[in-house]
Amino acid sequence: TMSGMYKVLDAWIKDILPVLPHQSLQESLLHLLQEQDDVLIEGLLCLLDTHMALYIPGKKEPEPGLLDTNPTRGFLTLLNLISRDSSVLLDFLVSNETCFLLYLLRYLKFVVKDWSGFVSSCDTSYSEAIQILIDLKQSIQRLLSKSLFPYNIGPVFRLLEKVESFHLNQKDS
Repeated sequence: TMSGMYKVLDAWIKDILPVLPHQSLQESLLHLLQEQDDVLIEGLLCLLDTHMALYIPGKKEPEPGLLDTNPTRGFLTLLNLISRDSSVLLDFLVSNETCFLLYLLRYLKFVVKDWSGFVSSCDTSYSEAIQILIDLKQSIQRLLSKSLFPYNIGPVFRLLEKVESFHLNQKDS
């Protein structure tokens, strides 16, 4: 079964690598992949796609267990791996060495589609995560105002505007 496969994979990773026993498989994989930016981002994209295939936005997700594919927890892990620095996210976006544009576009669509799920998954990290996304939006805006962005970032920028709008509406209510 799928569950059995994840248990074997989790046990194998924890047996051969110095990962914490309480980490989910997602956290273990992301820490394992952190040395190579392109592989890390592809791993996040695969976890996001797996989650989208398994769960319907707006419905209650199962408790995080062994197979924790929650995209927001993956994104928060990424933020921790890059020391919560929005300029690293901007570097990923500008670089053609990773598929970060595709990952961020899909992740932001996921967030916009299930805002309440994003907020609850962030939990105590919400303020910090939202500030990093707003900082990223402002950095993109500065580059756009000088026509320095190397490609059409419009769809990502509009999604970041929606995220900021949802955040402001939530603060007001």
